[in-house]
Amino acid sequence: MDKKHFCVNACVAISYLLWPAFVVQNLRILNCSIEVGEKRFVASALQVQCDEGAHPKLKAVAIVELALLVPALPALLLYRLRKLDVSEGSWNRKHLFFLFGGFRPGFEYWEAVVLGRKFLVLAIGVFLADNTFGLQVTACMWVVAAATVLQLLCKPYHNETEQNLEEWSLGSITFACMIGQYILQADGEKGLGVSGVAVCRALVGIVIMGTLARFVLFFVSELRGVVQ
Repeated sequence: MDKKHFCVNACVAISYLLWPAFVVQNLRILNCSIEVGEKRFVASALQVQCDEGAHPKLKAVAIVELALLVPALPALLLYRLRKLDVSEGSWNRKHLFFLFGGFRPGFEYWEAVVLGRKFLVLAIGVFLADNTFGLQVTACMWVVAAATVLQLLCKPYHNETEQNLEEWSLGSITFACMIGQYILQADGEKGLGVSGVAVCRALVGIVIMGTLARFVLFFVSELRGVVQ
C-alpha cells in the first residue's frame, strides 16, 4: 500500500468514526428547548441564550453543515456502492471494502442505511431529551422497530450468524424501548409499584445481557477460527 492509498483509507475511516459526534454537536447547537420566561437557551449549554450574541452565527453554520456535510457521507456511500463498480481492483474495493465487505452482493450500500438510522436516533436523543411525555422513547422505538423489519426483509449480511446478531441486537433495543414506554405510561412506581418496575428493569437487563453474551460468543468463536 502506497502513502496515497493509506491516506485515503485513513480519511474515510476517520470520517466514518467521527460522523456521529459531528452530527450530535450540530444538533445540539439548534436545540433551544430550554425556556426561562420569554428567553430560550441552548439545552446543552444553558449559559448560551438562543439567537443572541454568537449563537446566530453558530446556528447558521450548524444548519449549513446539517444540510450539506452531514448527508455527504451517506450519500457518497449510497452512490458509490450502489452505482459504481465494487469488484476486485476497483476504487471502492481498495478504499471502502471495510464498510461493505460483510454484505451480500447488491447490498454493498447498506451502511448508508445504517447511517440514516443513526441520524434519526441521534436527532431524537437531542431534541426529545427533555420531553416529559415519553416521546423520545416512543420515537426511538419506532425507528429501531422499522430498522428491525428492514433487516428481516432484506437480510443484507453474508454471514448468517452476523445477520442473526444484528436482528437480535435491534430486536432487543426495540424490546427495551417498549418496556421503557410501558413504565412511562404507567407513571413508574405510582402505577406499577416498586416490584413491578423492578421486574421490568430485570427483563430489560436480561435481554441486554443475553445480547452481549451472544456477541461475546461470536467474537470468541471467530478468534478461535483465526488462531486455528
